[in-house]
Amino acid sequence: MATTTIQQTTATAQAFEALGKSLTLAACNLAKVVYQLAALLVLMICKVWQWLNTSHTVGDDSEAVTLTGWQYLGLGVISFAAGFILSIEW
Repeated sequence: MATTTIQQTTATAQAFEALGKSLTLAACNLAKVVYQLAALLVLMICKVWQWLNTSHTVGDDSEAVTLTGWQYLGLGVISFAAGFILSIEW
């Protein structure tokens, strides 16, 4: 009877050890993915910030208008608001 109890205890300990290793590996992989997503987010924010502060030429070559990204974004917001207001049925 004592031999069976020792074998069961050893098997249980090995199972918990394997579970601990698996959870540690999963936590490390999760931390790696979170770090990569944070790095990607910072990169995207930098790219958007760069685009907003850069001048862009809009229109044909003969009637070209130069706008910054902020002005272009503002024009889009105003166009959206005007279209939304004009689409309301009175």
